[in-house]
Amino acid sequence: MSTITKAKSVTAEDITAQLTNAVHEHRLKPGAKLREDEVSDIFGVSRTVVRQALRAMAFEGLLTIEKNRGAFVAKPSLKEAHEVFQTRALLEPSTARAAAARTTPEDIALLEQHIKEEHEALDREQHGLALKLSGDFHLEIARIADQQTIAQFLKQLVSRSSLVIALYWRRRNA
Repeated sequence: MSTITKAKSVTAEDITAQLTNAVHEHRLKPGAKLREDEVSDIFGVSRTVVRQALRAMAFEGLLTIEKNRGAFVAKPSLKEAHEVFQTRALLEPSTARAAAARTTPEDIALLEQHIKEEHEALDREQHGLALKLSGDFHLEIARIADQQTIAQFLKQLVSRSSLVIALYWRRRNA
């Protein structure tokens, strides 16, 4: 009897992760429409699974879902942009202090690797990837600080920051 390996089926979480990365890396721009049927075809899943993924992204603030119109990558207002960065400015310094008190040599090596990869992405002019890596760096700081609640807030703020940068940032090389 031959052994048949069945490919892992794609889950809503898989789709959410891939689409979230595309938003963070600016491959999906603010205002872009995500059609259920197209996403369903791309991932080879039912529209029900796609709907779950899109709802999860809407919950995280990455998408807006408009009745009878569909799902769109969120477009934060200028006011929201200011609020996002003000909130990060309040949370991140205390998180960094907590991380500094707990850090290990392995943590430092991981952070240095993050910085190296981010700079390499910038050198290759992969600005979207560099932005995602920068966000991951900040989330890693929260992990090191062992502040799970703050890490959850930061995850949403980093996502929103990516959208804000895509909409309003003018100095791409900064």
